[in-house]
Amino acid sequence: MKELDILRLEINYFLCIVDSTLSVEDSNLAKEALNSLVTSFLFANQHNFCEYHIQIIEDYISSISNLSEEEYRYIKRNIPHVINLLNLIKQEIIK
Repeated sequence: MKELDILRLEINYFLCIVDSTLSVEDSNLAKEALNSLVTSFLFANQHNFCEYHIQIIEDYISSISNLSEEEYRYIKRNIPHVINLLNLIKQEIIK
């Protein structure tokens, strides 16, 4: 369960980064996309809009990765965890 707590914290941190570097609207859209993806992954019966939601999160990761080195250096450790979650969801949902 410790891993789930860490993942939850990293997702929340990612959403805070989206909020602070982009906008509240982007953060809400990212939250909705992650919520949908995690729900689809856990319950494996809801695959609506998965590709769309994956693209949303990948776009935000790209935007964050393009920040200046000073802005990005504090968050670059957590981005790979969100990417790993996204890749896991892609493997399981989109077949």
